[in-house]
Amino acid sequence: MATEYSLKMEDETLTKEILINEMEILGYNCKEIITLQKGIQIADLFNEIGFYIFLMDTSDSLFGWESEFLENDFKNKQGLVFRLNNDYDTEKAVVNMFAIIFNLLNRTNTNVLLLLNDVEILYRENGDFYINNKFGYWDNESYHRFIEKLNYKTLKPVE
Repeated sequence: MATEYSLKMEDETLTKEILINEMEILGYNCKEIITLQKGIQIADLFNEIGFYIFLMDTSDSLFGWESEFLENDFKNKQGLVFRLNNDYDTEKAVVNMFAIIFNLLNRTNTNVLLLLNDVEILYRENGDFYINNKFGYWDNESYHRFIEKLNYKTLKPVE
């Protein structure tokens, strides 16, 4: 089973151009960009950075993301999906992915929900960050360095 991270965004603020520019800033050259019915796939970096990237329009979804951590469903209009290469070093791939995600988060103000295989691991609402460390995910030093300077709170189930 492939490992998938999904950054769900409440607004359509991330364009193909912004994403590709961010990839270039990080030193990646996106040569193979495949146009999909509702988005794009960056396909040529799978072996170089450890994942495929999909930027998808999800605005016509009838339902939002239902979560025990959120009072209301999270209505996402855009999704940035990372499908990891099982033959690549997972920790290195996640570090590469987080470099992209957190740089993009610095450039956008939209509310986001980050999922690891349908498990909420990070939520940003109105500039405030919340993390789910229930299963020790953020204890990994390589991952924690991306959130250590954030003034985050623990993501807790809604009572």
